Amino acid sequence: MRTQTRYFSEPFRRAYAEGYAEGYAKGILWILDQRRVGLTEEQRRRIRGCTDPEEADAWGKRVLDVSSADELFAG
Repeated sequence: MRTQTRYFSEPFRRAYAEGYAEGYAKGILWILDQRRVGLTEEQRRRIRGCTDPEEADAWGKRVLDVSSADELFAG
């Protein structure tokens, strides 16, 4: 089917991965704000600008255990 093929195209997969990472980043920022972990504007931009789902997943796994942005980015 022609309509199904477009959902598996490279541009679609790339857009999906970027959207996934963007949504994950918003959640990470929300959790850090709720936990009152201080972030610089540069650190916020780094989190918002993440388009790598694997990096976003790694941050998501650490976000509840860190007390600083440096700890989040380490590893």
